[in-house]
Amino acid sequence: MHSLEDEIDAKWSRERWRGTRVLVAVSGGADSVALLQAMVRLAATQPNRIEGQIQAAHFNHGWRGAESDADEAFVAELCRRLDVPLEVGRNEHRAVTARAAQTHSPTTDTNRSRTEENARNLRYNFLTQTAYQCGARYVLTAHTADDRVETILHNLFRGTGLSGVAGPSLTRSLGPELVLVRPLLGCWRQQIEAYLEELGQDFRIDSSNADVKYQRNYLRQALLPELRARFGDSLDQRLLTFSELAEESVDALRELSADYLRRIKLMQDEMAASSGLTGLGVSNELWLPTLEKLPCPWPVVHSGLVRVWQERGWPLQAMSRGHWEKLRELLNGQLDEGYANLPGGLIARRVGQWVTVNQLSPGTVRGVQTD
Repeated sequence: MHSLEDEIDAKWSRERWRGTRVLVAVSGGADSVALLQAMVRLAATQPNRIEGQIQAAHFNHGWRGAESDADEAFVAELCRRLDVPLEVGRNEHRAVTARAAQTHSPTTDTNRSRTEENARNLRYNFLTQTAYQCGARYVLTAHTADDRVETILHNLFRGTGLSGVAGPSLTRSLGPELVLVRPLLGCWRQQIEAYLEELGQDFRIDSSNADVKYQRNYLRQALLPELRARFGDSLDQRLLTFSELAEESVDALRELSADYLRRIKLMQDEMAASSGLTGLGVSNELWLPTLEKLPCPWPVVHSGLVRVWQERGWPLQAMSRGHWEKLRELLNGQLDEGYANLPGGLIARRVGQWVTVNQLSPGTVRGVQTD
């Protein structure tokens, strides 16, 4: 096998996907083309491989007009040559997004950012739907080590905290019996381009990647080269090491916070039994013991509450650092008002040795005027 194929097999062994159908997301760029080539070659080495084991999916956003259509045609020809079934999805609003991409006003810049987020959602919805339709167990995307480095800096500057700089994991769930896999996370772009050159395989280049007014492009084209010149070529590996340390911390916090939530559940059950209440902690009202009643480091508490917010569908992104600090002060008994207004119509109130979080109608909360 080629070195890139060895890297993929070491990261995500063929034994894990033997006899299963795999869907590869292919944009036409170097990374995804290399991933498709490698997966086809790796599948060929498997005994008793199933027909159509490797399938491809391409989503045409239509942002760059004829250039986007040329990407689609390139991917279609590549899949025809490799004898790989291809499913193509297209953005229904492609004409609008193409015009937005060609406009350079500050207002359109904001719209473009929103469009990029929507485009990502469209792409993943398409990949998920296609995977279920073709019976795939895995969806593969071509995120590389270089992408990890760029993501670390991007999230660091956005202020996302430890979870943001921990970097993407090898796998994550996309739905029931469907897993997203990033088998190129340990591979560098230089390796990928060398692999394609060795195979004599060309690829498409997105012309918009050169435009440094977009943050990702600025990091890749301007900031990272300057940082490497200043701190040496090992900068990227040091950033990845930092990301791995952050990931270890995030994993530890996740385990500790799960234990914290289990202890809360036990305390809720005990209180419900002693008071004759039923359904405590099951209704929309959240009951949390104060930090005096259940001592626990705030990072663990915060990690647990983030999980609770996610499970309940409460507005997590709107929770600023100031909101979390108010909740922390309330749990510590340090908030004189005895209550805190939170995003989404949530109100947190101190009740003895407990803090309740309710989602009530806007305007009033048990006689307390909200902000």
